[in-house]
Amino acid sequence: MEESFVIIGKILKVHGVKGEMKISIADAAEKDVMKQPYLLLLHNRQKIPYFIEYIRGAGTAILKLEEINSPEEARLHINKDIFLKSSQLSKGTEKRVLQSDTTAFTFLEGYAIQDENLGALGTIREILSLPMQQMAVIDYGSKEILLPLHEQFVLRIDRKNKVMHTSIPDGLLDL
Repeated sequence: MEESFVIIGKILKVHGVKGEMKISIADAAEKDVMKQPYLLLLHNRQKIPYFIEYIRGAGTAILKLEEINSPEEARLHINKDIFLKSSQLSKGTEKRVLQSDTTAFTFLEGYAIQDENLGALGTIREILSLPMQQMAVIDYGSKEILLPLHEQFVLRIDRKNKVMHTSIPDGLLDL
């Protein structure tokens, strides 16, 4: 089975002269990140492990990775997403990270939606980031529906088969 990964943060900018970087970490993943010996960064479409020298602070924190020792080396990583394997996160953390991150649900574009009561609803065409929540845009029958991506509605995400399983309240699709 293919390992799944979760975006838990982003490298924001260079900090200081030692290769430190200012990062943003999803609140839900902070405790798990602090326990890890390494983080994964995307390079040439591959997730490469970088060992952590130290992390200072929380939320928006300062990260120092081994073998990155200058602002020039750190600059190569600006705006890169930070990943962890799903297996590195404590139970329930992946779902909380997805709820809190405004870009985390974009991987769902193209996934089928299977509701426990209504059956197959369609395919997610687009993910919209609205001020209060993420919305999945789906074509349902002859109309476009905006489905809130909320932990109350999303039961589980099957990455292998690209299916999001839901439990949508009665009447939500009629709005």
